[in-house]
Amino acid sequence: MGDYQIRALTSRTWDAFADLCVRNNGGGTGGCWCCWFHNSTMADKRECGGDDWRGYKERLVREGRAHAALVFDGETAVGWC
Repeated sequence: MGDYQIRALTSRTWDAFADLCVRNNGGGTGGCWCCWFHNSTMADKRECGGDDWRGYKERLVREGRAHAALVFDGETAVGWC
């Protein structure tokens, strides 16, 4: 077990978050990329291209509209909240 570090989900940590999601069932629970709780309309979500939940989540992160804490073991994200 390594030393864990907490980092914010930002555009700088997006790739590590995306890798974590892909390693765990292709993007959160069943590919949803944990978008359900975002306070957006379905039109806003669909604007990303249909059911592209990954794209939607990434857009929110890059716009500073999605917040989370990532747990890192070295440079690998191993959990998030």
